[in-house]
Amino acid sequence: MSTTSKWLVGGAIVGVAAGAAAVASSQRARETVGDKASTSSSNVRQFVTAVRDNQEEIKEHMQDSGSKISEVADRASEDLKELIEVGKRLRGHADDMMQVINGMNREWRKLIDEISSEPDRLDQGDVELEHLPDPETASTDPSENK
Repeated sequence: MSTTSKWLVGGAIVGVAAGAAAVASSQRARETVGDKASTSSSNVRQFVTAVRDNQEEIKEHMQDSGSKISEVADRASEDLKELIEVGKRLRGHADDMMQVINGMNREWRKLIDEISSEPDRLDQGDVELEHLPDPETASTDPSENK
């Protein structure tokens, strides 16, 4: 035992001894402690007597309470099973949604790749430019190009 523990135990013993000496030296304190002890003893006896006299009633009440608790626990168990099933279905829906999103992602990437591979200008592609006016010979006046 450490020194601190020894001091605490010693202090507790001294405190109890001082309290006992104070009670023993005072007539009023002895009467108060005696009254409280007899009252507590009387209350405990009354409680034990009441329990003994009403043992069947108390037993039935405890059984009823136990049955009610059991019913609530059974309902909670059923609800928990339902929640687990709903959770499994929701996970399936989430998996389906992820597949759809991944498919859309592939389609968008394919579209972006197609768009980025197309020519930026008309003269870079396969389009024939015969039907377009020559910029050097074309007039800037719209009435002359008619």
